[in-house]
Amino acid sequence: IAAAQEKFYLQNNRYAIDDELAMAPPAGLGILATTENGWYTLEITAADTETFTAEATAVGGQANDSHCATFTLNAVGEKDAANDDCWNR
Repeated sequence: IAAAQEKFYLQNNRYAIDDELAMAPPAGLGILATTENGWYTLEITAADTETFTAEATAVGGQANDSHCATFTLNAVGEKDAANDDCWNR
């Protein structure tokens, strides 16, 4: 999402909103709202001309892993999760 957002920003002078997540570039990011294995849903929870926040939330069988249920990432690369080790799993 971060790389796609930066490309989108270069073309549109703003970050993409959630409605533009799945739209093909250059009108959107071209990213499905569910990860490849179906373990997380993806959402852009905030976006404007200066920043964005994206969130991945565990679904299906992955939802049972309360240790790593939600991840967030913003435009400056700040990562947040319930537990720091979730980003390295």
